[in-house]
Amino acid sequence: MKANAALDKLLATIGGWSPIGTRLRWPYYGAPPEHAETLRAIARERLPEFTRT
Repeated sequence: MKANAALDKLLATIGGWSPIGTRLRWPYYGAPPEHAETLRAIARERLPEFTRT
């Protein structure tokens, strides 16, 4: 990931705040969706107040 938007979209996906996904427009790379799923499980365990779902 090489953009602040990538981190914003990843955090929104992890937290369940928005269904926007993690993709970015070229030439930037977003986080793979499977990483978001893994990080969501970790966030639920360690920061339950961070996630909506």
